[in-house]
Amino acid sequence: MPFVNLGLCSFQLSDPVGAEAAVSRALSMDRRNSEALLEMGFLLLESGDTDEAKRYHGTHRTVSPQQSPRGLLLGLRIADLTGGQDALGSYELALRNLYPDSAEYRAWWERQSR
Repeated sequence: MPFVNLGLCSFQLSDPVGAEAAVSRALSMDRRNSEALLEMGFLLLESGDTDEAKRYHGTHRTVSPQQSPRGLLLGLRIADLTGGQDALGSYELALRNLYPDSAEYRAWWERQSR
């Protein structure tokens, strides 16, 4: 967990290379770390590597079948970029029904209304 937190802090400080290194370190210590898998998916998506982000998201879903709002948001963003309309609808529905008061739900709908 400390390396995931370091990665999140590095990303917020506009250091994506440091963020990826920290999250990679967390994954090298535990390949099934669901938080590290999720954050690596976001980091890869931000860097433009949608295919790898999708792979990490898929592994995250296998390790942690109960989707968090953040996990659903990653799925939404990937589906939006790849044109996966079925996945997009499923993730939107799940996020709206399971986490209607979440920051992720608000962020998604604000992004869609632009």
